[in-house]
Amino acid sequence: MKYAGYVTATIVLLVYSSLMTGWALVKLWAWFIVPTFGLAPLTMPQAIGLSIVVGYMAKHSEGNNDQPFGMTLLKCYLRVTFMAPAALLVGFVVNFWM
Repeated sequence: MKYAGYVTATIVLLVYSSLMTGWALVKLWAWFIVPTFGLAPLTMPQAIGLSIVVGYMAKHSEGNNDQPFGMTLLKCYLRVTFMAPAALLVGFVVNFWM
């Protein structure tokens, strides 16, 4: 039963992180790329796809395999939960300088 919970939590985390990352990318793209380069705004599916492609090509460091899987899931959840809004906050402030 424990593994079913991990599988469910992993799937939920993948969906959640895709939505959060896509949402942040839609906003940042609209603030910086659209006015600078005159490109079309991104839709949510386009932003999610773009973030998947970039994430796939980016080098990821090896995680600490000594920690429990639940702790790894928690760290991923917290990173996504705080990184997307933090990027939007910085982007919002920088957008005022444009």
